[in-house]
Amino acid sequence: MTIQELDIHHRQRPFEPFRLLVADGRSYEVRHPERMASLRTGRMISVATDQGFVILDMLLITGLEKPISKRRNGMKKRAS
Repeated sequence: MTIQELDIHHRQRPFEPFRLLVADGRSYEVRHPERMASLRTGRMISVATDQGFVILDMLLITGLEKPISKRRNGMKKRAS
């Protein structure tokens, strides 16, 4: 996924929550546009979670799910 592809979903109005999938099987929900920011280089993003925040390398983001169910924001472990 590229930062440009991610920006399309992040800047969509009205905003629709989405889930980022990463290479190690974890996922991160972005339920509000202010819960995610891209860093200056465009290679890394920051996602706020209930426990704090996580910085993700764009090269490790494997997908984006949309729509997502209405549940609490934060890091979610994908079901095996």
